[in-house]
Amino acid sequence: MKTVKCFPRPLFRADLGPRLFLWAMGLASLGSACFPEGHPPWLEEPEDVLPSVPQVPIPSDPPPTSPFTAPRVTNPVEICPRMASGLAASLVEEGAASRVWGVGAETIRDYADGKYLQDEFALPVALVARERPMAVGCIEEQLTDGFLASASGSSVVAEMINHASVILGAPAWEVSGLKRGSFADAVVGICALYQMERDGAAEGCVIPQSMPSDLAEALGPTMWAIYDGLAVRKERDETLTARTPDWWRDHGGHNLFPSKLKDSFNADFDEDRAYLHADRGKLYGAAEAIARAITAVPWDQFAGKAEVKVDIATPAGWIWVRGSEADNYPATTEDILLLIDLGGDDKYLHQVASNTSGANAVSVAIDLGGNDRYIYPEAENVGLAGIRLPTDPDGTITEGGKVQGASASESSRQGAARNGIAMLFDLGDGQDSYLALRASQGYAHQGVGVIFDAGGHDYYWAEDGSQGAGQFGIGLLIDAGVGQDTYRSSHASQGFGYVGGMGLLFDEGGNDDYECHPDHNGQPAYTASQLPGKANASMCQGAGLGFRIRDERYSMSGGIGFLLDVEGNDNYTGGVYVQGTGYWQGFGLLADRNGEDNYDALYYAQGAAAHFGVGMLADGGGGDDNVGFKLSAETFVMGAAQDFSVGVFINEDGDDAYKFAPVSGGVASCGSVSMFIDNQGEDMYQANVGLVAGYATVASCGSNHGLTSSALFLDVGGVDFWNLQGGNQTNDRTWAFPDAPTDDARAFAQDVASGDSGIHLGPQH
Repeated sequence: MKTVKCFPRPLFRADLGPRLFLWAMGLASLGSACFPEGHPPWLEEPEDVLPSVPQVPIPSDPPPTSPFTAPRVTNPVEICPRMASGLAASLVEEGAASRVWGVGAETIRDYADGKYLQDEFALPVALVARERPMAVGCIEEQLTDGFLASASGSSVVAEMINHASVILGAPAWEVSGLKRGSFADAVVGICALYQMERDGAAEGCVIPQSMPSDLAEALGPTMWAIYDGLAVRKERDETLTARTPDWWRDHGGHNLFPSKLKDSFNADFDEDRAYLHADRGKLYGAAEAIARAITAVPWDQFAGKAEVKVDIATPAGWIWVRGSEADNYPATTEDILLLIDLGGDDKYLHQVASNTSGANAVSVAIDLGGNDRYIYPEAENVGLAGIRLPTDPDGTITEGGKVQGASASESSRQGAARNGIAMLFDLGDGQDSYLALRASQGYAHQGVGVIFDAGGHDYYWAEDGSQGAGQFGIGLLIDAGVGQDTYRSSHASQGFGYVGGMGLLFDEGGNDDYECHPDHNGQPAYTASQLPGKANASMCQGAGLGFRIRDERYSMSGGIGFLLDVEGNDNYTGGVYVQGTGYWQGFGLLADRNGEDNYDALYYAQGAAAHFGVGMLADGGGGDDNVGFKLSAETFVMGAAQDFSVGVFINEDGDDAYKFAPVSGGVASCGSVSMFIDNQGEDMYQANVGLVAGYATVASCGSNHGLTSSALFLDVGGVDFWNLQGGNQTNDRTWAFPDAPTDDARAFAQDVASGDSGIHLGPQH
């Protein structure tokens, strides 16, 4: 790698002779400059130096940040009605049920005075969905259609960032399209923005002669957008006194991830809480602008060019450009601001597209083609059992000297934003593989992290907090095309949202396989309290999680987790809290728009929620789906809710097969609301236990404050086959548990040959 040595002004030296004197006088306004080490200008003839050193002026003041304008945007779910029409409304007797069919704000206020449930992190979508569960079709459409429109738009990543920001209730600020100069001007602007100091003089940056002029011209808008992203983060830095940008980069995610570093933010510390809750709309707007500028580059003109090597040092990280050879990027501690690889079968070992320091507030990587391998430096697994990724040098979390198995990695990669913006664009259609441990593959805390793959049969494997995971920010994994993709993880991945954040996994097509490993072959690393030692607490495949504590100083409402698969016959497998699940005011949605799909999980899954959460599974296609046949679920699946929550399972069409676990299929307890809706098709229901398909109870509620548990099961159309032990559930019949509604429990269940449920996905809602 070419290093850079910098020299303070003046460039003029009286002993250099008349030719160099005149040259130096002509450049007197440049300020200080950086030159390749070993090549200061007074050791070479001017004719040899001048062509490789373009203008590098350092302005007395940094260039102004592009004007940011906060847009006025209404959250899309606000239009959704409280109640539905049709059979569902008739069945629950709308007049009597309207006061209980949903868990509204008044419930939050009444619950133990509710102060710790009224924190500023509560998100609009979760609140609306909990109050209006019968509007599930409208809610799903309002969330999903924005991403579907983005996928067919002119700038997929930019438009998805924008839609995600609106859903979060923090719309991306609009950035003006000012043209402010060339690629070189932007690089110099970045140097001036940071005002690096050495020997009392500000430094400049060198644009080497090897930089292709046509590529530099095409990258001008991208570099200025990157400049804006750096400027926005520096503006946020000015609010800090006790913390530093490096501290937030290093520790901002540790409230979610256990760490050997033993340091995390304190939600009761005013500066921390203010930084966590500060409007990130301007940062989202800057990320959107970077993605839009990258999309506008005519990459086809540069793909496949060989023997290109460019190294440019800036205070925010290196700019690297490499040709179409098969490149090997070794593990390095260098900050990377922008990496462009023009093709080839490449191997990335370093923390590609990740903010690796506080100064490295933006990190972008673009690969134009090839069968690429994005991996990490492996270490020997010690004391681990089951199906695991190899550890990295950080090892695993231990407790009492015993290896627990959860990764302790502090290295993020592959579109991982840590107090900044980080995006990886793989624009080829090769068969790529992505391996990481945690906080990777479209992850964000205090920022925007994106991984975008344009096509091919791809393989993604990460252990924790990855594959579209966000906390206090937006994390996106976007896989375009119709490849048959494989996703593997263990915890908090595949569309996961923690406090103040949104995680989205978007897959456009193909027969895909999603697994959040249920138990690591009997050796869970993220043990679920519901099944200790037997299963992982997955929090995957559309999962929203909050920080649950009954103390208003620390309590934080959950984020939004969303998995959206547009097309294909897909498999979904997970453990506990998976496949459309919410916890502590978190919102989780799994939306599969089409195909013959298989869903398998163990507990709190497939449209299930607990402790004021909202979980929804929405299968909108006409395929014949199977639910619960690969794994034997324990309980609370397929539309289930506990403790003032909402759980919804809806399948729009197809001849589907369901295997119920005990207490599942439209069950609610402790002041909750649950729904199981199957519209159309000749379906099969199987169970060897009772209390399924429409069951409401007050069991294990503690104090329920006089609120009612409400459960709805509804199958419309087709001749259905029921194979249950005991009970009176059968084709074309009405039943419920309890048999008659009470003040504490209202259950409604019906299998009917025809009619309209009134609850549909997509435009039918």
